[in-house]
Amino acid sequence: MALVELKFLGWDCPPLTTACTWLIEHLGPDLSGYTVALPGSRAVRSLRLALLREGQQRGVNVHAPDIVTIGSLTDRLVGGEGRVASGLVRRLCWEQALAEAS
Repeated sequence: MALVELKFLGWDCPPLTTACTWLIEHLGPDLSGYTVALPGSRAVRSLRLALLREGQQRGVNVHAPDIVTIGSLTDRLVGGEGRVASGLVRRLCWEQALAEAS
């Protein structure tokens, strides 16, 4: 299986509802070995709740994946020890990197 897999789930339903259904149908109720990155903490909370509700509707115990924000995903991928850059420093670094890329 690929390390990172992108899936287009369509536009016909709310994205988190569609993602929740896809995760359970294609990966099963034990999602504990996966990491899902979302744009913000509200989306993280919403997906956790959607997974809980979907599991209850299906009568299965869903083991949630590690659901993180994009910002915290970079920390996990880079790893390392020590202090983590603040939100402001990250933003400034991203702005500079994007400005240099264009």
